[in-house]
Amino acid sequence: MNKLQSALLRAAPVAAIALYGAWWITAHAGGGRNSAHTLWQSVALAETLLALLLRERKPVGALAGVLAAYLAFNLDPLLLPGVLFALLTVAATRHRHVVVLAATATATAIAAMPYMHGDPVSFPEYILPRRGRGRRRTIPAGAAKPPDHPPRQRA
Repeated sequence: MNKLQSALLRAAPVAAIALYGAWWITAHAGGGRNSAHTLWQSVALAETLLALLLRERKPVGALAGVLAAYLAFNLDPLLLPGVLFALLTVAATRHRHVVVLAATATATAIAAMPYMHGDPVSFPEYILPRRGRGRRRTIPAGAAKPPDHPPRQRA
């Protein structure tokens, strides 16, 4: 395998994370006051991608940089793939003791992030709003449409 193929194989997962991040920022962009958020989302993604591109020499340092951005920016849907890929790199290249410490630090950071930013911390409050987005309530054909208001009770 020549150097070009090796470099492409190292950069392909980072490119996939970059494409996902660009899509996520575009899908959640807004005008007006939200444009500042788009700038910080782009900065967080750029820092994560740079750390992932430099992960070959210092995988633990890359994981630390990605975790720092993850904790600072509170963008778990955007940065979590980078965190997990950096942890995978540490697991693939380092000894067992380092991997255990890195996995413990990553799990602690992911568990502590909602507490640090005041987000909901119960599992149902965290997962259910994400599952319900984009779904519409459908009524099967032939079923009675539910009333818009509760039925009145007669006294």
